[in-house]
Amino acid sequence: MTGDRGVALLIGIGAYDDLNWPALPNAVNDIDHVCVAFAKAGFEIIDVRNASIAELNSATELFEAKASAANSAVVYYAGHGFEYNGRNFMVPVDAPLFASKEQLDSHFLPLDKLLKAASQAKRFNLFFMDACRTPDPIVRLKDVNSDDPEGNVSPMGLLEMTQGAVFYSTAKGRPALDAAPVDSKTSPFAKAIATKLAIPGLELSDYFKVVSREVYANTRELELGPQQPFHYGSWFEDFYLNPPQKPATGLNATDPSSKAGGRASIGAEAGAYLPAIATKALSSIQISMDRLAIEDETILIGEVLSNHGVADLTLLAVNGDALAQSLLGYMYHLGVGVSADLKQAREWLEKSAEQGHPAGQTELAWFLQENDPAETARSLELYQLAAAQGYAKAQSHLGFALWEGKLGLTDKKRALELFAAASDRGHPYATYALGIYGGQVEEAVRKLRVLADTGNVEGNNWICELRYQFGQAATVAKDCSLAARGGYAGARAIWAQLHDRGQGIPKSPSEARYWAKLATSQAELKLRPDLERATSNILSRD
Repeated sequence: MTGDRGVALLIGIGAYDDLNWPALPNAVNDIDHVCVAFAKAGFEIIDVRNASIAELNSATELFEAKASAANSAVVYYAGHGFEYNGRNFMVPVDAPLFASKEQLDSHFLPLDKLLKAASQAKRFNLFFMDACRTPDPIVRLKDVNSDDPEGNVSPMGLLEMTQGAVFYSTAKGRPALDAAPVDSKTSPFAKAIATKLAIPGLELSDYFKVVSREVYANTRELELGPQQPFHYGSWFEDFYLNPPQKPATGLNATDPSSKAGGRASIGAEAGAYLPAIATKALSSIQISMDRLAIEDETILIGEVLSNHGVADLTLLAVNGDALAQSLLGYMYHLGVGVSADLKQAREWLEKSAEQGHPAGQTELAWFLQENDPAETARSLELYQLAAAQGYAKAQSHLGFALWEGKLGLTDKKRALELFAAASDRGHPYATYALGIYGGQVEEAVRKLRVLADTGNVEGNNWICELRYQFGQAATVAKDCSLAARGGYAGARAIWAQLHDRGQGIPKSPSEARYWAKLATSQAELKLRPDLERATSNILSRD
């Protein structure tokens, strides 16, 4: 019988002979970590280590049988791999270095075989690939010439997914580090996968985001770094590897004794729920206002939930902590860490905004803008209150609203002033907007370069977008490459076009198709019709 969440096939192969294939000392250690994490998340585990091709085939058959009875099927692979003629292969511990084309399926495990097995699951399948994607070491085919029209052996490529996702530990052409300073016995990818899987309620796209950020941060200063995981795939409803915790009832809005600055009243269910699972007595949340004003909320919440549970955060909010109230409001609004609940979201955001906290004011303004068109005037007022406190996110939101006339008022002069103020405080989008709307391209690029040089790939992304919009795409190949590997849909589409046209880099139809496929798999590209059309044109020539 499968686990509550599904079945997970976890494969670690590292005991290669160091003659045909280099040994990977930490591959099996990685499986130790991810086994524990997936088991705690409710998956039934099929644990495979240092397997021969016969053992891999047997494990695949067992996995297929169990996947057919499961809602979700997960594969995690740590080991060597390669692609030939559009097909990807795993390398068993007893694999030869030399083989003929006809021997590939008998000496190596085709990933399409595993994909077929995983696809038996009723709802979703997910692949984690922790393998180097550099040209060596790769199997040598005895019967293939370098000019063979079927193509040469290359690093692991894209899997064709219909309903599911693939998460690679590293970008194409880059190594997957076997260890990092934070833990010399575990790969940085496996470490992040296991650590972040312990956080309940991260929807899959948010989970990918926080894992990628941690891996990048831990490898940025290394000689072979940085390592940038990336993902692609398609899913049409929220998917959680570790489902949200059962939410508390939250604030009792009808209780007149409930006060923003003191101990708020909570419903009976919440009163029973909180003491039962709270684990730490928090005095405050360790996020500076400077970070809060410019960084992605999902990343910040991921950090908080890595150290403290939802109950701990809720206790702070119940006792009047305005920042905790703002974070909880965001979480309930978008279903980050908890199940989405618009009623609770508004209650917490109202409490934070009542205390004059700029994050609460900004999040409430955005909540009303998204969910209650009748509250347009109040949204505008809340943005203005937060912006007057110098809160960069509010300045950026308000600037965009005034430029586009989103809240019933258009004032482009004021919008540019707000973008400039937010940009001076380090807000990435505001800096891009200052360039794209205000024509201050060189100043915007200078500021974004400072951000990019700190390791924040969002800076590279907006430089890529900005230069592209002004016809200068050929000058930013490095920025577009970093942002494309970092998962930004627009940058992936631009990077595909650079390969297609040979702008700033050698022309490569295969690389153009590769990145176009990745870009079109992301829903965000729908927001950019020009880039979506360009990538579709590239793929139509297949």
